Amino acid sequence: MQSIIDKHSYAVQDFYTYVHTHTHTKGEFRP
Repeated sequence: MQSIIDKHSYAVQDFYTYVHTHTHTKGEFRP
């Protein structure tokens, strides 16, 4: 179960990193 939680948290972190990388120049998304 812990491994599933860890994978989920890593996926969320990667998602925010992806969004930040692809939108920070346009300022469309600010977490």
